[in-house]
Amino acid sequence: MKKLFDFFFAKVDFLLSRFVFGNAAGTKQNIYGILELWNSRRKFTGGRVNKQSNVLAKNVDDLGFCKAKWHYDHSMISNLRNNLKNSIKKGDTFKSFDSQGNLANQRMKDAVGENKLVRKLVNEHLKSDLFAYFQSHFKVFYPICWRQYPISNTDIKRNVYSNLWHCDSGKTSIITAFILLADVTENNGPTNIISKQDTKKALSMGYINRDNYGKSKNFFKNEADIFKCTGKAGSIFYLNTRECLHKAGEISKGHHRDVMMLTFYPIPGKKIEWDQKEITQSKSLNWYRY
Repeated sequence: MKKLFDFFFAKVDFLLSRFVFGNAAGTKQNIYGILELWNSRRKFTGGRVNKQSNVLAKNVDDLGFCKAKWHYDHSMISNLRNNLKNSIKKGDTFKSFDSQGNLANQRMKDAVGENKLVRKLVNEHLKSDLFAYFQSHFKVFYPICWRQYPISNTDIKRNVYSNLWHCDSGKTSIITAFILLADVTENNGPTNIISKQDTKKALSMGYINRDNYGKSKNFFKNEADIFKCTGKAGSIFYLNTRECLHKAGEISKGHHRDVMMLTFYPIPGKKIEWDQKEITQSKSLNWYRY
């Protein structure tokens, strides 16, 4: 009985999300996200914000994504990329393969173990951008570092490493940052994303999930509507992956893509002091609040 209830609840949750909110994040996650963002923006409680960050925040609000005008310095990105390379060399990664047995993705097992290095990524530029968007303090959560490889032609239309159009689960108040650890061109299979408005159009044309695009299949062929996260090493992109359909791009033979991802949640009200005991005993960045 519970399974049947969960099935119907999931169906209703998706349908309402599709027709009321125009995305595939889920009704509950939309409501939670809207309330959390409203609460964080009721009264500005963040830190210092520059004019450039205000422009960026508006773009993320309106479109659902934006590339930052600034970038990380070479030495920091080199350190992060070397850590990824060393993890791959030692075999200290989670691996996934395509249907032909080819290595498709390697993700660091201990990205959160690089706490000191990851914390340096939260510099004054990033804090300004997030203070401008959330209008409040925020916390860093779920750092991931990975390398993706080309997949076989037979797997291009099969979900191997999020290479089909989808919305992520989670509250719509969450913002994700993609940091390029090496130069990314079209050959490296950059992240593809469409705006909030175009996501609504795709859903209205019959998009259901990553396995069923409905009549929206041709919609995704219009390159003019797709924003691609290409750029030099150190470039940073802010994406609302809950409200915007997105996917990993197709990687050309002989190429790969190295990326780090950080996720951010707003903290409404006054800044919460860290619990030093929890930070000491846990490798999680749940406790990294700014």
